[in-house]
Amino acid sequence: LLIRPREVTDNPVPSGTALAAELRMRLGRLLGDRGRIRAAEAIVAREARSMAGAPSAFGRLLSVAGRLAAAPVEIAVIGRRGSPATRALLREAHRPFLPTRVVTGRGPGRPAGGPGDPVPETPLLEGRGAVDGRPAAFVCVNFACGLPATDPGTLREQLDRRSRGA
Repeated sequence: LLIRPREVTDNPVPSGTALAAELRMRLGRLLGDRGRIRAAEAIVAREARSMAGAPSAFGRLLSVAGRLAAAPVEIAVIGRRGSPATRALLREAHRPFLPTRVVTGRGPGRPAGGPGDPVPETPLLEGRGAVDGRPAAFVCVNFACGLPATDPGTLREQLDRRSRGA
């Protein structure tokens, strides 16, 4: 083979092409890396004609195209791992249907991307911390964040507003 064949259509599992585009988009949005987002957009653009001709064969890639067209909803959770209050905020962060959602977090007082930190450095975590010693969640759009939520009810209200497009 001179070139390795590439599968672009979905079968029982999503195509490698769709997954590559999705992962580039998600990582680009998490890290604020415009280059990765452009790479995802290029993959979608390359397959646009095929997607228009046979949309049912490109479900996952069409999903990526839709998410690229919409503003991301970013959620940063700062709190002690395993703490009931942190877990409650994380459950709430994952509750509503927000297809453009990206969630990240870290422990309080820990710099993002430090030695041994599995979370890469991201602008979502810069300057964010616990509030009065309590875990906090920040709901952001394009890295512009609202007031921190320290309880699941407040976070729910903020996310419900985002899911309605407000």
